[in-house]
Amino acid sequence: AYLDFNQSSGSYDKRIRVDFPQGTRLISTSPATAIGTVEQISQKEYDIEILFETPLSQNSLFSARAEPKSVTIKGRESVLDKIAKVIAIVNPTNVNLNKIITKVVALDPDNQAISELEINPSEVTIFLEKSPILHPKVVDIVLEKPEIKDFIVDSVELSKKTVTIVGPKAKLDKIEKVTAKVDLDTQKLEAGTYNVKTVLELADGIAAMDLPTVKIVLSKIPELVPEPVPEAEGETNDTTNTPIRRPDTPENKQPNSGF
Repeated sequence: AYLDFNQSSGSYDKRIRVDFPQGTRLISTSPATAIGTVEQISQKEYDIEILFETPLSQNSLFSARAEPKSVTIKGRESVLDKIAKVIAIVNPTNVNLNKIITKVVALDPDNQAISELEINPSEVTIFLEKSPILHPKVVDIVLEKPEIKDFIVDSVELSKKTVTIVGPKAKLDKIEKVTAKVDLDTQKLEAGTYNVKTVLELADGIAAMDLPTVKIVLSKIPELVPEPVPEAEGETNDTTNTPIRRPDTPENKQPNSGF
């Protein structure tokens, strides 16, 4: 028995045909017809979504990437239309946090696995990287007053007295304040008011969410005028009318030659 198809897709209601040996007679066929649907086989590409099987540590997180990033799924069009997402499930507690080879699963909108599909490749490699969870904390800023050559720092004023830093909780618990220095280009400075950035002294693994600025007022150091030297008693300064004194004579009381 067979069905004679002359259509590529869609619903059908066809008579069942029967081949029988020569010398015999077909009395009846039951069922006499067949109904159904012809569907095209299609294929589509889907990106992989990585899901973690177990809750992660409160002190760390994982960044994950799949290799390859997508898969090709082949199947009937009506089945492909049911795919809501394609996932790869990993359990980072059971590995050395390097890489995991895991199966790829197609899910419908109710998160139920869909069968009757050909997934290529059926397995992918998930690469994991562990990094600490960053917590925020507000701390005080201690400004280190700058010393600038050839200038007097009349005043320094922070734009704000606190800063929000982020980092691992264990490190943040030990920090109550941070030191700020002034980032001032000393080239071609003149007296006046400057608004400059600060440089915060932070431990490794700690970052600042925002940097405060500092308002600095500079003035020039006044030039020192030398005081006049008082004259010694009994002496007067030479003038244009002072006669030229003969040079000292040597011990033999003879004057030097040339005079």
